[in-house]
Amino acid sequence: SPQDANEGDLTNSSLHATNDDKKPVWAKSEVAHKESQEIAVINEEADLLDFVDNLDFEQYAEDLELKSLVSQLSNRIKTLRKEKKRDETRLQTILDSESAALRA
Repeated sequence: SPQDANEGDLTNSSLHATNDDKKPVWAKSEVAHKESQEIAVINEEADLLDFVDNLDFEQYAEDLELKSLVSQLSNRIKTLRKEKKRDETRLQTILDSESAALRA
């Protein structure tokens, strides 16, 4: 499925709700908060991809409004992928620095 292909290093088990998900944002650890944000982005991206995949483009090929919306969706997906990659890099940097600090 599109969601599986876009999950990156997250496992299916990490997509399930945890006790941490029920906590208010201020009560979550920074890592848990970042992970919940990543999961939200993944889910939003999957929803957008599902919408586009299930759309009958030929039926609406001449509809300029639809063309504009599809273009906006495509741009949003690209933006989400860039943000996801940036967030993953930031998260990895944080985890690496915390790991190095623990080893020191």
